[in-house]
Amino acid sequence: MSENFILKAQLPIAILGVLVNIFHIFVLTRKAMRTNCINILMIGIGVCEFYDLVFLIYDDLVNMKEYCSTVYSYPLVLLDHICAALEDNLHRLCTWLAVLMASIRFLAIKNALNSKFDVLSRPVFGLKVILVAVILSSLLTSFVWSQFEIVEVLPGDKCFVDGTPRYKKVMNHRLAYRILAVTDGMLKILTTIVLPVFSILLIKELRKAEKARKRLKRDQTRNLSSKTVQTTKLVLLMTVTFMVAEGPFGIIYIINGLFKEVPGVLTFTSILVNFIGLFSALNSITHFLICLFVSSQYQKTVKEMLVIVRCRKINTGPNPAGTR
Repeated sequence: MSENFILKAQLPIAILGVLVNIFHIFVLTRKAMRTNCINILMIGIGVCEFYDLVFLIYDDLVNMKEYCSTVYSYPLVLLDHICAALEDNLHRLCTWLAVLMASIRFLAIKNALNSKFDVLSRPVFGLKVILVAVILSSLLTSFVWSQFEIVEVLPGDKCFVDGTPRYKKVMNHRLAYRILAVTDGMLKILTTIVLPVFSILLIKELRKAEKARKRLKRDQTRNLSSKTVQTTKLVLLMTVTFMVAEGPFGIIYIINGLFKEVPGVLTFTSILVNFIGLFSALNSITHFLICLFVSSQYQKTVKEMLVIVRCRKINTGPNPAGTR
């Protein structure tokens, strides 16, 4: 399977993913959905995935060109560097938020009767968690991407065009980059190990909640328990999708850090990244479907949005003949 074929297959899926994510984020940001920590974290994950898909489309279009056609003026190379660093940052942040979401959900249902843990369910706690995660992920990204330098293409370079200044990115500190890339890769693998642990713990708590729900008699309490089970199922399914998607990226980062200069390794890992990117695009669409089919609150919000749109169409429809 050629890299160009993967890019062509990836592009329409990424475009579909962008459209789905726009709707997904719009639903999650409604007032009715911004009522708990988990949904706030879901908004953060949705925003990260949206940018990831937009960059994937841009990267696909660039990679389909000849190498020399991607050597630009200094401002464009700088912009490309910043956008790539931001994508790396948000991709990592997305996985971290998934781990934090699973851990927060586990602690919340494990200590449901302890009022001290009620703060874990509040929206403001979700915002604080996102802020801390953004800062830590941004620091790691800045360390990794500061190892690159933008240099002018000189005579003798195959992309040199006489009289036309062009620039490209080169790695400045190879040893430092290797260390940081391996560290980043190990962190990605660590999150992949942590995610199944929380998956098992959430399954155990889910079974306990199901048993408790069967023993309940009052309708109101039963409804509350049902919402708890739905939220836990939602987090569990999201955790599984991230577990499947993130592990290979960690392995690729480590390979790039250790064997980047070995002939053929960079090409091989580049093909793997594009292939995994195909599944990442599908993964983001899966998250929307999980919310739609598992969360009754999400379903209700979507229905209300559709009703509002329908009412507006009726109200703005053409007037009957003969009226003004």
